[in-house]
Order: sequence, then C-alpha cells, then structure tokens
Amino acid sequence: MDDIYSMPGMVSLKKITVGQLMTNCYIIGSAGECAIMDPGGNSKLIINYIKESRLTPKYILATHGHFDHVLAADELKKQFNAKFIISSKEVPIMRESEKLIGEFIHGAVFKAPSPDQTFMGHITIRIGEIDIDGNEYPGHTPGSTIFSFDRNLMTGDTLFAGGIGRIDVGGSETDMVESLWKLWKIGEDYKVYPGHGEPTTIRREKMVNTIFKYAAEEKSLPKSLGSRIL
Repeated sequence: MDDIYSMPGMVSLKKITVGQLMTNCYIIGSAGECAIMDPGGNSKLIINYIKESRLTPKYILATHGHFDHVLAADELKKQFNAKFIISSKEVPIMRESEKLIGEFIHGAVFKAPSPDQTFMGHITIRIGEIDIDGNEYPGHTPGSTIFSFDRNLMTGDTLFAGGIGRIDVGGSETDMVESLWKLWKIGEDYKVYPGHGEPTTIRREKMVNTIFKYAAEEKSLPKSLGSRIL
C-alpha cells in the first residue's frame, strides 16, 4: 500500500512500494523540492507522483546498495537531473548486487548506478526548508545509512517493525548489534520508516521487537535473525 504520512509544517512524506521485494521508496518534499529515497524499481510510479505533486527532485538517496533499493536510480537521475548520493562503503555492495539479483529475481538484470557524490560516516543535505541528516549504522551492510529529519528515522534494512535486517549478504553481526544499541538509546518518540513493511516507533519496537531487545540486552543476536528481506 502506498501512503502519504502527516508531517508538521510544509513537509510531505510519501511512500511508494516498489519492485518485487516490496521496497519502500520514500519521497520527502519541502517548499517545492524533494529527495527520493531508496528507488528500488517502478520508476514510472515515482515519476508520476513527483510530476503530479509539482516537486523538483534535488537528490536521490540510498540507505544502502542492494539492488532492491537502487534499481531505478539511474533512470531517475536522467529524468530529473538529480544528484545520486550513497555511502562510499556501499559502492562495492552495488557492484556485488549485479550478480546477486539473479538469485532473487529469475532472469533480472541490474547494472550498478554511478553515484554523483559519496560520503563516509555522515552527510547533511537540504531540500526546501529542511535538513536531512544521514548517519552510517553498519550491520546490514558496511555503509548502511539511516536518514533523519525532525524526529523521523528512515531506517532502511537496519530496523523493521517487529524485526531487523539480515546480515548474511555483506553484513556483520558485531556492527549490527552496535547499531541497534545506538537506536535503542535514541529517543522513544522517534518515528521509524523502514525499508520494507509498515512504519513504527522506537517506543513500540522496544516493547514488541524481541530481536531488537535481545541485541540491546545481550549484545549479540539470537539464532533467528528476523526478516529475510534484503
């Protein structure tokens, strides 16, 4: 399901579910500009919404480099002349995804998009009247990034409603545990918009997400690693 989430002020947040792995592509809008986050497919749906909303894309952002989060990046770059930004640690992940895609979608072909800008650790970009901060939370992949604005977290495949991302396709248990611990300590009123599934809050995940709680308390992951989505 696609949704438009209520935001304070003149900020808009639209979710478009894209691709065969049902990735959440988010379009963050402010003062006529927007950032496209995790465009994992269905570029026409994304383009149509942006044109209908009369938004001007400045940036294409990716929480990480798996194919289901960047598949439409090149086409959107060409369509809107927007700058594609991703952690420098995710460039090899995108290249590895050229081979990985065939294991998940039979016959599918993917060519890694070329970023216009990379970063390490942290980045801040501005659209309209808001700043969007990106901070690396490694674990799912080496440069997995959580983007935030106001008290909204775009967690990619690090934290889901009721689960966490897998760590067996370029990930690290040690890094994932550390990143989950950082999220555990963040304010409970933060809203979480994950890379797959429905939105949640840090408060709710502390109560119901057993893997999240286990990682925070035991400083390790249980044998069941939660979601098997990329």
